[in-house]
Amino acid sequence: MSAVLRLDTARSLYAAGPSGANWSRWICWATRLAVENALREYWARRCPELAAASMRGQLLALRVHAGADTARRARALWCALSHAAHHHVYDLPPAVEDLRQWIAEAEYVLSALRPG
Repeated sequence: MSAVLRLDTARSLYAAGPSGANWSRWICWATRLAVENALREYWARRCPELAAASMRGQLLALRVHAGADTARRARALWCALSHAAHHHVYDLPPAVEDLRQWIAEAEYVLSALRPG
């Protein structure tokens, strides 16, 4: 599934509103997968060897290829989504406002990594 379709899934879940205990975590997973797919698609075009690298490696290399701002924002977003997507007994689920901001930030990252 492409990055855009993954992000559309996250948007649809968000728009539908809370639908169970894990609703917010599903949105986090869909958004994180959108970012990961966008990076995979980006590396397939720019530097295919990096497509198989770890996510940490891909995010580090992004600074050189896509610029410091895009790299910083992509890394911060991916880290926030990774933390929020995993259930911790002592953590509350992500807030609705956080989900909205993460989806908006993912839209920026996807557009920054698009060709053209």
